Order: sequence, then structure tokens, then C-alpha cells
Amino acid sequence: MEDEIKKVISQWLEIDFLAVANKLEFIKDTKIADEDLIYRTIRCLDSITIKRDEKDVNLVIALIALMWTYADKEIYDLKDILIKFLSRIGYPTSAIIVDEEFDKKECRFTALNSWLDELTVGSNQLLNEVEVNGHTFMLTDFQKKIWTSMESNRVVGISAPTSAGKSFVILLKILQKLSVQSKDVVYIVPTLSLVNQVTEDFNAMLKELGIDKYKISNAFAQKDDLDVSNIYVLTQEKALAAFSNEETAFSKKLILVT
Repeated sequence: MEDEIKKVISQWLEIDFLAVANKLEFIKDTKIADEDLIYRTIRCLDSITIKRDEKDVNLVIALIALMWTYADKEIYDLKDILIKFLSRIGYPTSAIIVDEEFDKKECRFTALNSWLDELTVGSNQLLNEVEVNGHTFMLTDFQKKIWTSMESNRVVGISAPTSAGKSFVILLKILQKLSVQSKDVVYIVPTLSLVNQVTEDFNAMLKELGIDKYKISNAFAQKDDLDVSNIYVLTQEKALAAFSNEETAFSKKLILVT
């Protein structure tokens, strides 16, 4: 199967290479994905995703992205099978891309053609769902690990590439904690532009989730408000100055994010 996977990837990369070259007007010819390649790719994806090996995640996503981009969707109905494959590897969030009628409010995919696929996708999806103040959110396996770690550990260190979803799940977990108990939050960012972005993200999500007892500030106050959750979004310099001050104190349990 490994040799077959390599052949399938090579064919998709050739199609992609020719498509890009054609778009740049370097060549006039392109190559289409024929029925044989489509079905061979599906067989490979089925074999890979059944194993649910973390090292194969990027391979699966790359193959699905190429097939979704270049397969003729009027001929091949790929939605159901791709949702199943992505849910198997713990990426139900990526499966939303192939389901144009995904219900964001209820966090549900449209009905699949097979009741067995419905059951499989549904059970996999439940493993990645979290609830915050009555709202359901879907996470990737990586994000779910962060979520669980923040629940059970006092100190959590996270390292991952850009766009892995770190900031979103951290924000979501903070809001989940604020929805059940008043806490002080210090969120440290490296630049002024990120101060504005994080502040806007907090405001938007707090309003969406119906959490109203909070106060967001970009400057540390010596006396915080005892009746609400105090959220400080600070640059590294302001945070260092605040924590260096012997008079700095927090009235409630502190969530610190750097």
C-alpha cells in the first residue's frame, strides 16, 4: 500500500504542478483527475485513516485538499466520504469546508447517505465537541488535548505552528472557566497590534456566549473590580512592569496566558 500511496500522491502533485504552471501561462496543457485516480485515492485514504496514526494526518489532509481542488464535483460526489475520512483523523473542523450546508449554530453536518456513516461520523464528532455556556464548539484532536490539559494541569506549555488553533482553544477554555466562576485573567501578547486583536476576540466571544460580568483593560489597575472577571490584555513590557510592582495583587484566582 505504501508504494500505491506514493504513486497516488505523485499523480496529484503532477496535476497541481501543471495547473499552477497553466495559470501562470507557462504552459497550455493541463491534466485532469480521471476515475481511476479518484477511486485509487479513496482506497488509499480509507486504508490510512482506519489506522488513525497521528503521523499520517498531514498526508491525509494534503490528499483530500488536492482531490477536493481538482476532482470534478459534478461527476464525483465526494462530500460524504471526505467528511468520514476527516472525522476519523480527528479533524471534523476541516470537514466543514466540504459541507456547504453545515449547521454552525447546532454544530451538525448535513445528513449523510449511509446510516452507518452517520453513526461513525457522529461518534467521532462527539469526541471533539466541547460546550461553553450552552454553546457547542468542535475542536481538532490537537485542540482537544490542549483543552483537557488546561482542565487538569496548573501549568500548560504549548508549541505548534501558526494556524494550528492554539489561540482559539485557549480563548475558548478561558471563557468556559469565566462562565462558571469569576476569575482574573492576564493575557500577555508580544505586539500592540495583537493587543487590539485579542481584545476584540474576547469582546466578540463574551457577547456571543452571553457572559456579561467582565471588564477588559489594556492597562493594569492596582485595584481590580471585585464584582466581575477582570481581563487584562497586556504587552510584555506592561505585564513585566505590573508583576515587578510589589503592590500588584489579584483578588481572585488568576489565569495567566503568555
